[in-house]
Amino acid sequence: MRRLSFLLLLGLLAAILGCPQNGDQPDQVKPPTTKFVPPEDRRIQGGQAERYIEAAKQSQLVILDFQKKRRSFEEKHSLSPDQSELEDTLFLKEHPQVKEEAVQLQNWFQAQMDSVYLRAKISDEEFTWVGGALGDTINREIQQKVEKDLNAFAEELEKKGS
Repeated sequence: MRRLSFLLLLGLLAAILGCPQNGDQPDQVKPPTTKFVPPEDRRIQGGQAERYIEAAKQSQLVILDFQKKRRSFEEKHSLSPDQSELEDTLFLKEHPQVKEEAVQLQNWFQAQMDSVYLRAKISDEEFTWVGGALGDTINREIQQKVEKDLNAFAEELEKKGS
């Protein structure tokens, strides 16, 4: 069960971080743009694993904060959980501020996710590569360490009630 939750966390992070951005904001922090070149032997180095773990932890915190902000936004504007109202042109015409707040919330989330890479000192390309390389048998020991660290972090968050 822990392995499944770990793999779901990795999949969620990859999906969120792989989403295209909706235009650049002048004040938006961008992750490093240096091109990451994976090692030919596909071995994850210790420093990469540590940066990956740090970015994954920070990402989880941002996601939890975003979920709280999104629920608050939905309650404030009496939106359904799928926010289908934001696709309704009549609703948007009558409530233009709701769409603007939704865009601001999404921009906030993207800026937070971008800053995760900066704080963890890992590019999004390297983060994605490490996440994929964790499934290679050559990286089994590192995968077990990453899984252990992230599961401990998830348990810690659960104890705190996040």
